[in-house]
Amino acid sequence: FFSVSLPDMAPPQGKTWDIEDINVKVPKDFKGAVETTSFFRKHKPLTPAHKKFYRRITRYIPSDRVYADELRTFAFSVDASVYRLTPQLVVRVENTQEVIECMREARECNVPITFRAAGTSLSGQAQSDSILILLRHSWKKTEINEDASVATFGPGVIAGHANRFLAPYGKKIGPDPSSISSCMMGGVASNNSSGMCCGTKQNTYNTLHSLRIVFCDGTVLDTADEASKAAFRQSHPTFLEGVSQLAKEVKGNTKLADRIRQKYALKNTTGYALNSLVDYEDPIDIVAHLMIGSEGTLGFLDEIRIYTCVDHPNKASVLVLFPDLYTAGLCTAALKKEPVYAVEIMDNVCVQSVADEPGMPAIAKTLQGDESALLVETRSGNPEDLKRQIVRLEEVIKEFETINDVEFSQDPVLCGQWWDIRKGLIPSVAAVRQSGSSVIIEDFVAPTAKLADMCADMRRIFLKYGWPANEVYILGHALEGNIHIIFAQPNLGSPENAKKFDDLMVDLCDSIVNKFDGSLKGEHGTGRNMAPFVELEWGKEALEVMKRIKNLFDPRGLLNPGVILNDSPKCHAENLKGCPLTSEIVDKCMECGFCESVCASLDVSLTPRQRITVQREISRLRETGENPKQLKTLETEFAYFGEETCAACSWCATVCPVKINTGKLTKNLRRQKAELAKPKGFSIAPKKSSIAMLAAKRFGALAFGAGHVLTAVSWVHYFLGHRLTYFLASTARKFLPLPAWLPTTPAPARSLRQKASTGKPKVVVFHPCGSRLMGGKSNFDKTRDDLTVVTERVLEKAGYEVVYPKGLDGMCCGLAFHSKGFFETNDWKTQQAIDGMYDASEGGKWPVLCDGSSCSHHFREAKNLRGLQVYEPYEFAKKYILDNVTIKPTTEKVSVHVTCSAHEMKLTGTVKEVMKRLAPNNVFPEHVYCCGWAGDRGFNYPELNKASLKYLKKGVDGCTKGYSNNQTCEVGLSFHSGIPYRSVLHLIDETCSAKEA
Repeated sequence: FFSVSLPDMAPPQGKTWDIEDINVKVPKDFKGAVETTSFFRKHKPLTPAHKKFYRRITRYIPSDRVYADELRTFAFSVDASVYRLTPQLVVRVENTQEVIECMREARECNVPITFRAAGTSLSGQAQSDSILILLRHSWKKTEINEDASVATFGPGVIAGHANRFLAPYGKKIGPDPSSISSCMMGGVASNNSSGMCCGTKQNTYNTLHSLRIVFCDGTVLDTADEASKAAFRQSHPTFLEGVSQLAKEVKGNTKLADRIRQKYALKNTTGYALNSLVDYEDPIDIVAHLMIGSEGTLGFLDEIRIYTCVDHPNKASVLVLFPDLYTAGLCTAALKKEPVYAVEIMDNVCVQSVADEPGMPAIAKTLQGDESALLVETRSGNPEDLKRQIVRLEEVIKEFETINDVEFSQDPVLCGQWWDIRKGLIPSVAAVRQSGSSVIIEDFVAPTAKLADMCADMRRIFLKYGWPANEVYILGHALEGNIHIIFAQPNLGSPENAKKFDDLMVDLCDSIVNKFDGSLKGEHGTGRNMAPFVELEWGKEALEVMKRIKNLFDPRGLLNPGVILNDSPKCHAENLKGCPLTSEIVDKCMECGFCESVCASLDVSLTPRQRITVQREISRLRETGENPKQLKTLETEFAYFGEETCAACSWCATVCPVKINTGKLTKNLRRQKAELAKPKGFSIAPKKSSIAMLAAKRFGALAFGAGHVLTAVSWVHYFLGHRLTYFLASTARKFLPLPAWLPTTPAPARSLRQKASTGKPKVVVFHPCGSRLMGGKSNFDKTRDDLTVVTERVLEKAGYEVVYPKGLDGMCCGLAFHSKGFFETNDWKTQQAIDGMYDASEGGKWPVLCDGSSCSHHFREAKNLRGLQVYEPYEFAKKYILDNVTIKPTTEKVSVHVTCSAHEMKLTGTVKEVMKRLAPNNVFPEHVYCCGWAGDRGFNYPELNKASLKYLKKGVDGCTKGYSNNQTCEVGLSFHSGIPYRSVLHLIDETCSAKEA
């Protein structure tokens, strides 16, 4: 390989290279665009009304954002609940006007619509068998006023991100659901979410400032804007008069008004927010608060403005184990009167499901009876006050029998572990259930003084219907008397199990209402799950008020029908979904959706949760043989949407509470495809004559040829410029199966020879094939030197001698084969490289620096690493370089990308530590996870790379350079940011010099 000197063809600072920069029209990169959006080719049959809606709505919304194909409509039938309704159409809206058009066309065609944000709801309120309106990344508006007392969020802002934005001001949002890292503000407001710490005082209803609402007729009302309110009063006088009259009647009914106030002293999300009718006088204020918890049945929440809450900096927590659940409940009642911020309860079945997690007391593993745990937190704005609170709380808790020592901790790591365990407890519990069973989660509330008795009665009822105590998990927000009961049922959709579920629910609801005067839903929303029991809890008079509310807002009943109010007394036991077995890798998934927010293919194809639900359906259809046509359609369309556009980066596993790795599932599916493609008679192990093994054995020659091709393309780029070269490459790709070419693709790196030994300590350097082929100079980044040269120079500055494995040009870590499903070929190629590094390191005597983090991670997962210590650049720099050189940090503002493999190896802290020493003025762009390049996916499916980096350009504003630790990732990062991304080894070379002797 040889390098070339290329002219400066870089775009202006901060500009993004993209198709839009090319003056000549070029074909779309999205291969599926034509096939999947042509109404008359791939779409499933629609009703006449929905077909009419499709034709009308595609006049306003591009057809590639209106899904009607078999696969994607089924994929969007999944949410975190136990229900399944498959939509006729899925429409991805990106602005308010598109929502208005959907509202208007729904009325014109008389078809129901349902809005969905993250789809993490548990009661079936985000599902539709008509039209599902989907929010994605365009709905992330965030504004914070000067004193951070009020924050404005779009409905697509993830709640956890909202807290990150508020953290610099010492503030947070009130609600803190366990799904906070995934759920979106639209769902938080629509469900009146609360959570572990906020109780009723800081829930969405009580922290609401104002809303921007789109009503069913397309009218927009901003309840904080005087002009908007005046216009609305003029255009909708009858509606507002109806709201005022209803509130007047309720206030005049003393018995009902008192009952409403009593009910909302507890957490309650059953039915509509009737407290708005007694809490407010102005009909617009009433309307705004009725929208909270309305679950999309009254209108669309376009903007949510909330009063922020103080995030006290001084915190302390304790995890206490009690001999039984009843004692834990009594202790909670005592703590209710004390300065506590949160009290979470977990029975022993829950404790055992997480007993091995970091932070859990060692004794937890030994518990075998009715023992239970309380996780208690106290907070204060003053350290001294916190100390006094800790002393008092320890005194109260010690009045009860405990199993472990009662000692509060202020260690943020330990406390963080405890709260992470609690936040992920529902999916963690679901993971220990029998494979193939559905997870059911109920959400009940009783006065805290009755908590212990309520838990005992719940267990009695479950035992009556055949669920023993060790199969029923009780946890929840004990301080508010709010418990969640988790249980599993195999084959939930069968008639006999649906009947069993129905009978169970009737008994549970009767107990909560008639024995404990509690709430049937504390925070999960009514949905379909509790709709038949609204009258049981509230009575006929209050139910009629709710029906009048619905009729005022949505007289034709087109907004999320069947949710909150439902005429079917059995709707809670209808449309139940099963969990067919498909693969041991994912069979424990409960489809919670925690994985979706970090998925690279979120806006391109399917998410991890959707890949799993489609694979489950494919497996079911294969087993039953009931619909061969549908099976064939799902299998065919899954090839692109499920397999080919999966980055297989495993980022989903890092946020999944039970570490389900959908990337591993994808690789297994690719392996099956690779094996099925072989001629009959071949064994599972690849033959030497197989294409994969042949490529592995001739890898050096293939890499040599590829290097010359890339060099030739660089020369073409040099002479023709980026626009014409891009156009020619894109046009050629339209007719030929060629990889995409980007103007940020560097030339091959210079191949270096082994130098004579100097007697200094040695470092074995393994340059991955990506670095060798694309580690040279670039039109985009003219000052960049070859990565091979830079690496050698850095090590020499630190006082090391560089050693290369013999035959490096023909080596590969094997990941290129593994990611495509050629596992055996991968094993052979990986071991070849390990053996070469082992020999070069003199039997493991010297450390190995691999400049690609994905390859480093792949080596560490090898079957036989032979004791080698393989490092990626950041950890190697921290351990072997930075203390051995003189550092002059750069003052430039730079961007940093943490690759998937670095994240999976838990190196984010190391990356931040190294960058702080080399470039203190650094940023880690928000909402950038996997870059979507995924080895060679960026070349073959550039839409994946583009979608995953949609926020990058905004995140690098003001930066001059970016740094990472994977050469192929840096190609796409440079392209979509407009600034050159390099290996961190370049930064070390620029900021470090050899120490003087």
